[in-house]
Amino acid sequence: MEEIINFIKDHQMLSGSIGVIVVAIISFFISSKSKGSVMQKQKNANNSKGYQAGGDININEKK
Repeated sequence: MEEIINFIKDHQMLSGSIGVIVVAIISFFISSKSKGSVMQKQKNANNSKGYQAGGDININEKK
């Protein structure tokens, strides 16, 4: 009976370690993809204007 209890304790420790490693690897790949440049795509119809900016933009601002 003690052998079974010891095996379960060892298995929990192992599965916890494997879980931490898997989460670390997944977070590494997710963070490396999000550090890339921002891609902006836009389609404009006839007689229209398309504005793209990396931040705030004011159109027809009265001075």
